Amino acid sequence: KSPYHRLVCGISIVDMSSSFWLGLSTWPIPADSNVIYAVGSNTTCRLQGFWTQAGIASSFYNVSLSLYYVLVIRLGWKQARLGRVEPWLHIVPIAWGLGTATFALFQDILGNATLWCWIKPTATTYRWVLFYGPLWSMIVFVTINCLAVWLHVLQVERKTLKFTMHHEDLAATRSGQVRESYWMQQPVAVSENPQFVSQLEPHMEGEEGEESE
Repeated sequence: KSPYHRLVCGISIVDMSSSFWLGLSTWPIPADSNVIYAVGSNTTCRLQGFWTQAGIASSFYNVSLSLYYVLVIRLGWKQARLGRVEPWLHIVPIAWGLGTATFALFQDILGNATLWCWIKPTATTYRWVLFYGPLWSMIVFVTINCLAVWLHVLQVERKTLKFTMHHEDLAATRSGQVRESYWMQQPVAVSENPQFVSQLEPHMEGEEGEESE
């Protein structure tokens, strides 16, 4: 398989893991926490929190995929050259995901986060440093990379249309490549933003309550 397929496989594995642990919702939260449907313990909560944090690797993987498109489409790299940098496209996402999850575990900041177990609400700084900050940075990087690919394809397309009789087929092919690179990057925003918004909501409600008092 090509680097592309291995990158997509990496993204899929991380996303399936995140979906499983987030799908458990409040079940792993300690039963004595008075949270609805909570039937877990401190161990199950920390376990869910660990893999929930490790899910940040998905956004890093999406940057790796967008960088792959830049290298192949914009810079014209061949498979042999890609093979020398491909390991880093996997190492960085996995290292950040597991590394920050391990850090959070040993810092004892994993616990009840209302909808599931993750970094405790009292550890807001850690949330931004380990998850929210990197998440939005990765979304910016993906956007920049996709824009770079789109501008390159647009430039090449305009030049080529002047010298080809099959400009419609060529335009369709190039446009298809751009659309593919764009839609492959959307899961990072679609899958991660609900977690971001859901964790901000309790803080927003708290601020509203203070203002009303």
